[in-house]
Amino acid sequence: AGVAEMLFFFIDSDWSETTTTHAGDISIAGIKFSGEAAPAAPVLPTDGEYVKLTGNDCYTITAEAEYSHTVRVSYTNVATNSYQNVNTWVQDKSTGKTSFSVTLLNNGTEAVRITVKLEKETNGPAKENTVELAAGEMKTVTLEYTEEGVMLYFFIGSGWSETTTTGSGDVTIAGIKFQ
Repeated sequence: AGVAEMLFFFIDSDWSETTTTHAGDISIAGIKFSGEAAPAAPVLPTDGEYVKLTGNDCYTITAEAEYSHTVRVSYTNVATNSYQNVNTWVQDKSTGKTSFSVTLLNNGTEAVRITVKLEKETNGPAKENTVELAAGEMKTVTLEYTEEGVMLYFFIGSGWSETTTTGSGDVTIAGIKFQ
């Protein structure tokens, strides 16, 4: 079966032996098509490193346990360029590895910009990647590195921007892996 591109309504205009005109009003509502599949819900990774995220007061961190591989972070009135963040110590996990990946899901109703940063030492050189997620969008972020990281930061709605704005939302961080 193909996909229809148009839907036509021929209202009182079918073939007839006599030509007559008609007048009136109709309402067309509640059109439904059978066989339409609902969009698939994003599927988060069910494995990954168990981490304990901590963060600034503007973030509420919810996890199944103190250390978890899936963490939900809600935030309210976070300003861009404020560099508020949630973070975790990862030196024991990154040693001897060369790449890192994490899956991010925007559970909110507005787009959010997230910078993921793997820092070698406090205020030292780092690897980072910034992604923008539309409402409901999920992306996996990967960082390649040559020296183990010490801290992993998630700047959720708070990273660099040309203009300062505030935002609120909800993000899931899942499947943190060092390979």
